[in-house]
Amino acid sequence: MRRKLMMIITNWIICLCVISCASVQHKEELLAQKIYNTGSALVPYAADMEVKKANTSQAIPHFRDVIKRFPHTDYADLSYVQLGLCYEYLEQWEEAEKAYEALIQKYTDEEGKPMSPYSENVRQALQFAKDRMHKLRMYHLPLIAQAY
Repeated sequence: MRRKLMMIITNWIICLCVISCASVQHKEELLAQKIYNTGSALVPYAADMEVKKANTSQAIPHFRDVIKRFPHTDYADLSYVQLGLCYEYLEQWEEAEKAYEALIQKYTDEEGKPMSPYSENVRQALQFAKDRMHKLRMYHLPLIAQAY
């Protein structure tokens, strides 16, 4: 009887720990989402290039904040892509490459093999980052190297 009671209590404690961890993760996702959305709202879709650059510069700290404070959330991974796009808008090609490369490295193991993210959104973001890296290396980064 006592053994059975101890097993029930132990299982109950384990359940509480799992629920508590899930709750913390959910809170982190919500906080990360709020900051990410603030940054995304600043990313320009306007035709005026000066407005785009000003808004983009204001968005960058939001995405960096998500990555720093909530590194294990989907929004951190999506923020790498947004950072890359912001730097592309600002024609800071090397910084854009670094942002995309950071996401790619996050999903590469010690042996250099790709790892698959759990989230479909992150899978798509990772593929987008790879495509953008390829384009940067093909078109923009060689031009920078030639200029020096």
